[in-house]
Amino acid sequence: MENRKRVRRRKRARRQRAGRVLLVVALLAAVLVLGNEVFSLGNPGGGVFSRVSGYVHVLKPDAAVKGKGGAAVKGEGGAAAKGEGGAAAKGEGGAAAKGEDGAVAKGEDALILVNRNNALPDGFSVDLAEIDGVQVARDLVDDFWEMREAAEKDGVGIFIGSAYRSETEQGQVFGEAVAKFMAEGFSESEAEKRAGYTVAPPGYSEHETGLAIDFSLAGDAAGQAGMWDWLSLNAHEYGFILRYPDGKGNITGCGFEPWHYRYVGKGHAKEIYGQGLTLEEYLGADPVRAPKDGARGGDGAKGRGAPGVLAG
Repeated sequence: MENRKRVRRRKRARRQRAGRVLLVVALLAAVLVLGNEVFSLGNPGGGVFSRVSGYVHVLKPDAAVKGKGGAAVKGEGGAAAKGEGGAAAKGEGGAAAKGEDGAVAKGEDALILVNRNNALPDGFSVDLAEIDGVQVARDLVDDFWEMREAAEKDGVGIFIGSAYRSETEQGQVFGEAVAKFMAEGFSESEAEKRAGYTVAPPGYSEHETGLAIDFSLAGDAAGQAGMWDWLSLNAHEYGFILRYPDGKGNITGCGFEPWHYRYVGKGHAKEIYGQGLTLEEYLGADPVRAPKDGARGGDGAKGRGAPGVLAG
């Protein structure tokens, strides 16, 4: 009799243990299913993306994602998406990821779009490094030195006129332009309007990203022209694009600036160069309307020896 009771207790204990195991398994399965559902709702394309500081970082997108408005973003499938804060990015495998040729942009922000239509997102910051006493985004440093070394092998010097500017510094440049027009007799409001055609207001300048460089060489017109020629043919191999090409002012809102280059990463730069696109076209963003009076818009700093008013 006692033995039968012990047997029944053992069987009951085994059933209870089995029940607990099944309950744990069921709970784990529910968590996994719920996690997948939440992920799918957050990203219909099945990729991974996060919104940071008002714009979209696209890491591994497979389909279009749309935000509340702003500039467009492209994923691996070529589908356009729009970011919330007007700044654009395009992913090819994630931050710091590289393709087979080591050619994609190093950082998530390399394709951020900044122009008169698209301000820098609130709280934007950039990790800076120094080249020739000038601050630039750290992401471009290695590719810059590789480019300079290649140019030197071809007998061409690469010289930086200006690069990163803080919002305060950009505001000073803009203020100087406003003062110039006021000195010519324009009202303050009209002066600000005209200044906005030739100088990017603070918060709307590519130089504030640290990814834009004006290449110029004071006192050596021939050397400067040779540098610009070499860059126009080779810079894309090292992740830089001519930001304001000739004949594209109706898209970029800026006239031809042979000194102004923008770092986007090797893979993107090669694609942009190969297709003859501007950054706006590459990202599927709206064109920047050119000023009606023919003035050209840019970022408004003078590079060393750069012609004219701008070194956008």
